[in-house]
Amino acid sequence: MSSYKIFLSYLIFVVLLFGIIVGVKTKEVQKSEYKSVGNEYSLLNFGLGERYQEVFKVMKDPDSKDDVLDDSKQKLRVHFTGGEADYLITSNKKFKISKTINVGDDLQKAIDNNLELDMFEYKADEEATTSYVYMIVKKQSVVFEVEEGKITKILLAEEEIPIVELIGALDEDLATDDFLELTDEELLKTSSMLSFRIDYGENSRKVLSDQFPQYLDAGLLPETPLPIGYSEKNLFRKHGEPVYIFEGKGEVEFFYYYKAFNSFVGYNEDKRLVEIKFPVNISEAEFEKIHGDLENNLDLGDNELKLTKENGTITEIILKEKE
Repeated sequence: MSSYKIFLSYLIFVVLLFGIIVGVKTKEVQKSEYKSVGNEYSLLNFGLGERYQEVFKVMKDPDSKDDVLDDSKQKLRVHFTGGEADYLITSNKKFKISKTINVGDDLQKAIDNNLELDMFEYKADEEATTSYVYMIVKKQSVVFEVEEGKITKILLAEEEIPIVELIGALDEDLATDDFLELTDEELLKTSSMLSFRIDYGENSRKVLSDQFPQYLDAGLLPETPLPIGYSEKNLFRKHGEPVYIFEGKGEVEFFYYYKAFNSFVGYNEDKRLVEIKFPVNISEAEFEKIHGDLENNLDLGDNELKLTKENGTITEIILKEKE
């Protein structure tokens, strides 16, 4: 055997031996780098994205079935896709979301103590005593199973998993083909808003400022750095996916809500921004005292300003493309 072949065989042996000693891992979640709105790493010693084998090691004698590990002692179920944990369900009262919400809490208490979270509630029917409260928090999905006003289970998942699939995981009776075919947008239509918070006061102050007409001249509204005509592709690339999507009407196909904008941006079927809705709470008299009749007197070229009014109060400032 030539010296080159001897060296190559030795090198391969060393690599294999090293792999056996330290364990060759395709992926391992590092505690120092792991970020989550839940406390699963400190409580359970693993995180979402962890490999099946690693989770199996740290769970206490789990039952294994298909893509699921169940641990009755820790009141925990972990689901895997492609060999990695993508969501967990628990009724363990030590598990927490955002450091303040845990199993056993009153739902109203959770809402009152976390007003910055946008929570939505789904019920299979009006008479149902069990509901499912869901939200997106820091690129993770959270779903609460709620019975008679108390949180009985918490599900934490990777954001890309559809909410309907997560609700179906909590309630197998709901997981019919028709239900699982719903999009998250369609689910929102049948859900109640529990704590969808918009800072009307901040928006109103921006609109009543001297700079407001300057925003309009630039084809903008305060807090929304997107001119009319802005492409959907650029929106997603620069600002990420919207927090929530609502069905539009007329020329608007969808309204996208971004918490950072505190407004709704409407896109048409050509993926162009054609309308911005800016929720406010301003009396008509106060608006006219500062800005006059902007709705009719301001020339914005290809755009126009519209005000939604109810009982002497302006509720929306709308900047839109002229039809």
